[in-house]
Amino acid sequence: MIVHKKSSIITELKSKVFPMSIRPNHYVIDLPFQADDLEPYISKETVDVHYEKHHKGYETALLDLIAGTEHEQHSLQDLIVHNHANPDRRIYNNAAQIWNHNFYWKSLCSAATSQYPTEGLFFDAVITFGGFEKVYTDLLTAATTQFGSGWAWLVRTQDGEITIRKTGNADPVWLNSTDHPLLIVDVWEHAYYLDYKNRRKDHVEAILKNVMNWSFAERQFNDA
Repeated sequence: MIVHKKSSIITELKSKVFPMSIRPNHYVIDLPFQADDLEPYISKETVDVHYEKHHKGYETALLDLIAGTEHEQHSLQDLIVHNHANPDRRIYNNAAQIWNHNFYWKSLCSAATSQYPTEGLFFDAVITFGGFEKVYTDLLTAATTQFGSGWAWLVRTQDGEITIRKTGNADPVWLNSTDHPLLIVDVWEHAYYLDYKNRRKDHVEAILKNVMNWSFAERQFNDA
């Protein structure tokens, strides 16, 4: 297979910074918490359906698509980078959705362990941005104004600052950018419909205030 130099460099960078595949042909991570740890903000039923049916469903579809092809031993990063311009979006969409969901589960934690940092480089960047209240407000705005399905992201920019992005459908924020993701909010309806029906804003407010994994965001910031 011919690999373009630019794509190879991007893939190497993303694989080093975001090692999300576990082993060949197994791309979905184990949940980093118990399915009921996010209650009452996200129900166990929602976590079970979201993880077992949707997240693992993307993996099943992806494995069917790459079976018997040169893609079988590729990482998620390889699959995403080398297929995002392919008119047939199936490999890209499923691989990107697996990656995004892996990152999403890492972005959540129980309310008891969701604590803002009070010092350090990430804390300083948040204060420069305007404080945690502004992070909350801007993430809420990004998540609730994303038209249709997609994602809201807290990222570290190449300049070492933090900012908010949003992407549509399966697109990961790091593709074709130098942004390093810190946290993610899922605004696909399957992330909240069982608990909140069509009240996306109520869902986003609940998780931003109660179950975001700020320790994970800090580690991501420091590792960028």
